[in-house]
Amino acid sequence: MGTIHNDTKFTNFKFESNIFIDNQKKFLSKFGIYSKQSIPTSLFVSGNFDLQNMRSSFYEISGNEKLNDQDVNFIEKEFNDFMFIEGYNSLFRFPKFKEFVKSITTETN
Repeated sequence: MGTIHNDTKFTNFKFESNIFIDNQKKFLSKFGIYSKQSIPTSLFVSGNFDLQNMRSSFYEISGNEKLNDQDVNFIEKEFNDFMFIEGYNSLFRFPKFKEFVKSITTETN
């Protein structure tokens, strides 16, 4: 769920989303994560996409517990580095999203 805010200097998409992972084993396999890691079965993510400057900011990420600011900042940096490398073209590419998910699951666990 989200809203778009327009101004002469920016266009932002502010969002809040609950993500549910029904089959953790299948999810990890789909993203090429084969170590015996465990991830929360539900996540809450809130943040902002700057649609003109192609940057994201994450305000909160929580699963079993809320992630600390350092982890949220790391995930935000990784998201921006992987998902906006080719502008909007890379934002909607599954291989880039897969790289992003692999990078954050190995570093935050």
